[in-house]
Amino acid sequence: MADGVPSGERSVAVDVFAGSSSAVAAVQGVFGPAGAVVGAAGVGVAMAGAAAGSVSGSWTFDREQIDSVIRKWEDVRDSCREDRQLINAAVSSVFTPSEDEPSGKYATEVVDGLLALQESNQSMLAYIEDFLERLVKARDGIEQADSASADLLRSVKGA
Repeated sequence: MADGVPSGERSVAVDVFAGSSSAVAAVQGVFGPAGAVVGAAGVGVAMAGAAAGSVSGSWTFDREQIDSVIRKWEDVRDSCREDRQLINAAVSSVFTPSEDEPSGKYATEVVDGLLALQESNQSMLAYIEDFLERLVKARDGIEQADSASADLLRSVKGA
């Protein structure tokens, strides 16, 4: 409940870069206190190790690696969108095979199950889209901070 949101959820209003002095803090702001999310674990570990000094005090931003993670999550999002279309088609194709009560009950149960699946799919899609937005924000923020730091160091060297 570090940001005032119970059950491990992250508040949308949290600025993941506020008061952050390292890229690791920014990435942890996106991935949450539990660390990296599936598919992004390698990025988080690499950044944490670099920031901890295991690379002789240097850290490099690997945009290609983060972009690769973003592309994988975009593929998952696209797959969820395709699933949504299939679920919608399935809901609209359910019919009662006869007018008797058991057949009507069966059709109702099938539709109820498909509607629950539809709700689950929508929830996953919302999560993925939010995660992608945060991941892109972290990537862009890290890149901007890295560039600003490099510019500062160049100006100090030149003085």
